[in-house]
Amino acid sequence: MALFFSLLISVFFNITSSIPSGEEFMQMLYKKYNGVWYNDFTFTQTTETYRNDTLIKTETWYENGILPDKFRIDFGDQSQGNFVIYRSDSLFSYRSGELKRSMQQDNDLLFLLGGMYFYDYSEVKERLRKYGFDINKGHENSFGGKKVFVVGAINEDEVSNQLWYDSEKHVLLRMIRYAGDQKEDVVFEGHQPVGKAWIESKIRFYRNGKLLQVEHYHDFRSNSKLPLELFYPRSSASSATTVSAPQINIRDMKWLPNSHQFWTKDAEGIYLGDAANLETKKMILGVSDLKSSGLSSVVEDMVWSEDLNSVLIYTNSAKVWRANTKGDYWLFDLKSKKGRKLGQGFDPSSLQFAKFAPDGRHVAYVYKHNIYVENKASGKRYQLTKDGTTGIINGTFDWAYEEELGARDGFRWSPDSKNIAYWRVDASKVKKFKMLNNTDGKYPVVTEIEYPKTGEYPSDVKIGVVGLASAKTVWMGIPGASDNNYIPRISWAGNNEIMVMQLNREQNHGNFYLCDIKTGKANKVYEEHQENGWIAPFNVFAWDDPWWIWMDDNQSFLRAHEKDGWLRISKISRDGKKQEIITKGNYDANMLAFDAKNKTIYFEASPYDATERYLYSIQVDKGDSIRVTPQKFDGTNGYVFSPDGQYALHSFKNIHTLTNYRLVHLPDHKKVYPLTDDEFRKPNNNYDLEKFSVTTIDGVDISGIMAKPKDFDPAKKYPVFFYTYGEPASTVANDAPTFNSFGAQLVPKGYIGIAMDNRGTPSLKGTAYRMAVYKKFGIVNARDQAMAAKEVFKWPFIDTSRVVVHGWSGGGNMTLNLMFRYPEIYKTGVAVASITDQHLYDNIYMERFMGTPQENEEAYVASSPVTFAKNLQGNLLIVHGTGDDNVHYQNAELLINELVRHGKLFEFMAYPNRTHGIYEGQGTSQHLSKTIIDFIERKSPPGAR
Repeated sequence: MALFFSLLISVFFNITSSIPSGEEFMQMLYKKYNGVWYNDFTFTQTTETYRNDTLIKTETWYENGILPDKFRIDFGDQSQGNFVIYRSDSLFSYRSGELKRSMQQDNDLLFLLGGMYFYDYSEVKERLRKYGFDINKGHENSFGGKKVFVVGAINEDEVSNQLWYDSEKHVLLRMIRYAGDQKEDVVFEGHQPVGKAWIESKIRFYRNGKLLQVEHYHDFRSNSKLPLELFYPRSSASSATTVSAPQINIRDMKWLPNSHQFWTKDAEGIYLGDAANLETKKMILGVSDLKSSGLSSVVEDMVWSEDLNSVLIYTNSAKVWRANTKGDYWLFDLKSKKGRKLGQGFDPSSLQFAKFAPDGRHVAYVYKHNIYVENKASGKRYQLTKDGTTGIINGTFDWAYEEELGARDGFRWSPDSKNIAYWRVDASKVKKFKMLNNTDGKYPVVTEIEYPKTGEYPSDVKIGVVGLASAKTVWMGIPGASDNNYIPRISWAGNNEIMVMQLNREQNHGNFYLCDIKTGKANKVYEEHQENGWIAPFNVFAWDDPWWIWMDDNQSFLRAHEKDGWLRISKISRDGKKQEIITKGNYDANMLAFDAKNKTIYFEASPYDATERYLYSIQVDKGDSIRVTPQKFDGTNGYVFSPDGQYALHSFKNIHTLTNYRLVHLPDHKKVYPLTDDEFRKPNNNYDLEKFSVTTIDGVDISGIMAKPKDFDPAKKYPVFFYTYGEPASTVANDAPTFNSFGAQLVPKGYIGIAMDNRGTPSLKGTAYRMAVYKKFGIVNARDQAMAAKEVFKWPFIDTSRVVVHGWSGGGNMTLNLMFRYPEIYKTGVAVASITDQHLYDNIYMERFMGTPQENEEAYVASSPVTFAKNLQGNLLIVHGTGDDNVHYQNAELLINELVRHGKLFEFMAYPNRTHGIYEGQGTSQHLSKTIIDFIERKSPPGAR
């Protein structure tokens, strides 16, 4: 705490009579000060250090900062060169002018007390989460005789990280946070106004109730235009000794095309860097450059030309289904630093997926379901498709394709920049689902969405290639009914052919066609079939990722697919006549990247523990697989690769370690940045995590994560909270430092938290494990959970009379199946946004695992929770948003009718007009959390007995 910088925020807004959530409070705070907060500051600090509440020394420090991420503290005589510097996520410590130590560490108080107003709000929320503040929580309280609003905790919560604000003066009075078993309590006093903000004249720091330090501030000045050299020292006091490493926030790095160069941004501008030489990092566009061209909105993303001379800046975005894929694009020339907005005259926030032609001369984008091209030099615009309507979609996708096939960006430039291949989705004949909004006016508003439910025909999809010069489309002659098959992916295979993958309606057979773009003739070169299973990407939420990678100058391609009982990587010739399995061991290999220069495949695997993830490599033509991730990173490892496969952003975490990041060179995994020893910080959880596995009576090995209260007593019995999902889209038993958000609130009160992955989840346990639920959805996976619970019940500290199960979406489906099929096991259930009848979900997802209801009606009935609602014996809470466009509210209504028919009592909470995430509207997240926690504590009380 000794190095904490302390400025003070004031919140200049009126809190309404209704109590806001913590996030609403922080959002109002952000909106008030974003763009108007002062940029720099300097002050003198008198520091009193205490031991056992006794003063042991007094020092004078001199402090300077430039927001949002630069901060310097000089200790004592400034000429001696003893100081520390915070820059972005790094700390540099100097003694006698020489750099003695550097490490990955950011200054959270610098962020909380001013820096946050210089970032996008999405980054603010993410950082607050990283610092351990759950901003969904908030409540009113009192402190020192004053009314306060607390962000980060609910009422009577004394174990969560939290920020206390004076409700009248709107200044920060107190911060409480935990580091392991250490409680840090910071009290802010003597606030004085500084322009529109405040500075506290005194701060007291406590650790575990004992006074640690008192800081007094004076001589405060702001907007002094501090020189950047203060934070990038080439000398300590007078002589040049050390040059610091460049400032990089590796979590914000994004790769440029076809290389290992990257870009980042901060409050001052946009930077270009090279992973092979970080010293070359330079600013390419400053904030003043953007504003001089008329761009004042926040930069959300960027698209680069291949020659790196131009960029497209994406801003002012709007949501389409899950993500903000509509917005404004600005074209900037990096030499002149001049820019202009694309789509002049078009509606604001309406362009999609703008991208440069490979030669950089044109930019293409989608506007109102049509594809347009603009000449970069002249600005002249050409419309390439003209039939786009609400139901005819060119260059992007409908709801079902995006949700279930990870497809958003629906067009691809040819390598020679002369043609564009694109999807045309005809959703005009797809039946529309109507959602009723009763709350935004006197009369209901009906929203219609093209939503093909099980047994209904999907959108009619075909692939066209349109010439830039002719503006004429040639349609690819893919065999089969275009409204009874799927086309999840395409890619160019040179300038004159494209590869098209077609899946049949049941998604267990895939055909790969090479198509001549001039004639449209399609030649099938390769096919796959999955008996008693399905063909799908391992991660369906990797949006627009290719499902194969070309190599050998497009003469062969790499593909990850289920083969011989495992997820294998194969090399397949362009004509499909040669097929070679590359990964041959008894493990799953999920392909991540390909280094074409060295013919090296990088893939994700975990042969010995399915809760973990590691990076492996294998050369295409020789050798065995090699683990690339060093042994010290024991847990969950993630990688974001440079396009050339030679560098990666590496993230690491496990149940004992917070997520940390580094830039590494491959294949040696040598750390490039930060230039410090790896620091593994423990999470500030008020519960302990451990991994376990059980073997069910059916001989199935189930992996799990258990959360225990800090004061766990093995001699006593605790209620158990099962958090579940259990479907092919996700796992929950992951080697990670946090537990389910509701469980994290319950466990410290005296519950045991359990999360387990049954068969049917995307666990790295082989094909048979993942596909055991085929046409037995809701049956096999529910039995695995129930039988694993019985094994958990053998532990002496489990109270089998207080058993809670909770899940959301597919996890809600699982919760209902467990409550109805195994009422003797599960006593209390909370099902949120649940599929209650498999017939009611979309056809791509459900038919992938169940076939069509026309052919498998009995299986649909047998797998649906509503079929067994009559068996309910325990306590059930059903929660659903009436505006859910994913799992429709009709699911809840159907189940309610069935429960009523059988005289079953239950509790129900509907959230008007909320979508699948149930977060929209003031106080929603807080109310949902309180509703669920209250229900569980009433029905299965907390505490050891």
